[in-house]
Amino acid sequence: MRDFLKKIARKPLVARLTDWLAVRGILLMVYRFLFAPRGGKHEISVAGRRAQFYVYSEDEVRTLDFGNGEFPMLEFLIAGLTPGDCFYDIGAATGWYTVLLAQVVGEKGRVIAFEPQRDVYGRLLENVKLNELRNVQAFRLALSDRDGSATLQTGGVACAGRIVSPGKGPRMFEEHVQIFHGDRFVERQILNPPKAVKIDVEGHEYSVLQGLNRTLSQPSCEILCCEIHPRFLPQTLKLEDFLSLLRSVGFSEIQIHPRGDDLHVWASKHK
Repeated sequence: MRDFLKKIARKPLVARLTDWLAVRGILLMVYRFLFAPRGGKHEISVAGRRAQFYVYSEDEVRTLDFGNGEFPMLEFLIAGLTPGDCFYDIGAATGWYTVLLAQVVGEKGRVIAFEPQRDVYGRLLENVKLNELRNVQAFRLALSDRDGSATLQTGGVACAGRIVSPGKGPRMFEEHVQIFHGDRFVERQILNPPKAVKIDVEGHEYSVLQGLNRTLSQPSCEILCCEIHPRFLPQTLKLEDFLSLLRSVGFSEIQIHPRGDDLHVWASKHK
């Protein structure tokens, strides 16, 4: 029964139908109550900050406990932010960075999260509510270097989605999403300028950086953390293209940390 329900919950048609009927949240709560490990909630601690997250499997519990390679970058951002700061979480997923860093910036600070995948965005909102955070503003969209729409290839409820050319993946795992030019969206929405930005968008990172050129160029934007996914990038893009772009908007201190097949890039500006 557990496996059957999990398979059903992952089907895009079921997700859309339950969203339309406004019962998806209820079904997820029932599943957590009946089948999820540890009461459906799990707490982690990173650099002295504690947070709870909803979980649906033991795999998710293990991922939270061991960090999946994310803890060093989280710790870097926690050390760089202070109460009152603003943080942009681009590719927020289910909210690891959003939830923990919302605690760091405090009530007078702001976390602005961007997550385009329908199911994952719903879980992000659940985790924000679970931790009783009132300083988070979340948008269900993708930032890019243009306005329009795109095809997001998804892999299930909690799997990271990535923007692809239409028809490049199984259609049952595709979702159409809105994309916005980063600078223009920030200006239209009158969003607070960030002190720190994290980008994890599964191969779309260069487009995000290009679209946020003006925002990243501001002196108040002092820290950038970006996960680069070489296997998903166009063949014409090289690591040096990223580094040149970062230097052009003022980031002079750049660290590169391998993470499996990917790279974590930490960048900061001289004050």
